[in-house]
Amino acid sequence: MNNTKLLENLKILQDLKFEIYKRCSNSIDYHNFNVLTLNLPNRTIDLADFYKRHNQEYSVEEIAGLIVNEYEL
Repeated sequence: MNNTKLLENLKILQDLKFEIYKRCSNSIDYHNFNVLTLNLPNRTIDLADFYKRHNQEYSVEEIAGLIVNEYEL
């Protein structure tokens, strides 16, 4: 993977993290986010995997909504 593609993917994941943060009900803060995961007290959500599975069908904003709904954030 070239650097441009890597930076592009990291930007998308960063956008996804901020969307999740905006949509959650104050149950998480920015300390819960690593680069590719969302670390909660009782589980870890692999954001990269979730994005990879859904990016063909949904926008970043929609994927964030799916994550917030699925994990009741």
